[in-house]
Amino acid sequence: MAERIAIIFGGQSAEHEISVRSARSVINALDEKRWKAVPIAISTSGQWLNESYSTSILTSQNKLNHTHDVSVLESSLETLKGCFAAFPLIHGKTGEDGKLQGLLEMLNLTYTGSGVEASALGMDKSLSKTIWQSKGLPIARMVVLQKEKLQDSDQAIRAKVANEIGYPCYVKPSSGGSSIGITRVESEENLVSAIDASLHWDDKVLIEEFIDGQEIECAIIGNSKPIAASCLGEISPTDDFYDYDSKYSPDSKAKIFVPARVKKDTANKIRNLAIDAYQAIGCEGFARVDCFVSKDEKIILSEINTIPGFTETSLFPRLWEESGISYSELLTQILELALSKTKGVS
Repeated sequence: MAERIAIIFGGQSAEHEISVRSARSVINALDEKRWKAVPIAISTSGQWLNESYSTSILTSQNKLNHTHDVSVLESSLETLKGCFAAFPLIHGKTGEDGKLQGLLEMLNLTYTGSGVEASALGMDKSLSKTIWQSKGLPIARMVVLQKEKLQDSDQAIRAKVANEIGYPCYVKPSSGGSSIGITRVESEENLVSAIDASLHWDDKVLIEEFIDGQEIECAIIGNSKPIAASCLGEISPTDDFYDYDSKYSPDSKAKIFVPARVKKDTANKIRNLAIDAYQAIGCEGFARVDCFVSKDEKIILSEINTIPGFTETSLFPRLWEESGISYSELLTQILELALSKTKGVS
């Protein structure tokens, strides 16, 4: 008999719609002989929806913004408890930052992906980069600004960025994904407005130097000892950077090269660095590590995504398919890795 797997999707972050698309793709690709998908949606208002309504959402284009009473939450929790394991697919805050993982642990339910601590660290770019830097891993120069401590004058902030980062630079929410809230800043005249735009999404702002080079992505699977790093993918955006529309619009003109156009020894170095970054913050199950390769072939870590996109256009499953692992087999491996943790296997 197929094991019941709770597919948790939706959520309150700006990546809500991407989560719904990821859930559709995962459910369609699961090996039905081994796994029975049990959809559990969370609305944009944070309410848990029952299996029946969650299933109907997957066949419609509606956002999960409906209001339901507490009995639906109770029903959803009972459904969760009746599942063999959970597959969280909520991207961004409340789903990828450790909060959902903590709830699943309180329910004593096995789940895929990283645990509470690694999820929180992976979500907050400033924290993950600080850890990488402490372990000697290469990161871009950065300035971190916290909302409650933004008491410096605009001119003092401009001076700090000019002295420590330079222009052009990128201003982004420290916690977030899908390139939401990111601004490329060419000069100090646009810096403060870019900071304000990022503060709309997060109370902590990360300002990073511009790296002139290739944007490379590597997928990892495995627990404390990663078992594989995928072939590499290269993003070649037509605009300033790989923004939300470039990632998810059917009209995107961004070019994606799989495998990436890098030398063999550089590719090996990137895979090894991706594994180091993964282990440094304690990731488990799977993740996608992004980096840059500068024109003088220096490799610089960009970020890690502990729940990368699983949509029909997402690079994470595509990298594994190019590496010889089908989408269905990838999902089975991810679920088996989650189950192995409950058996004490690393």
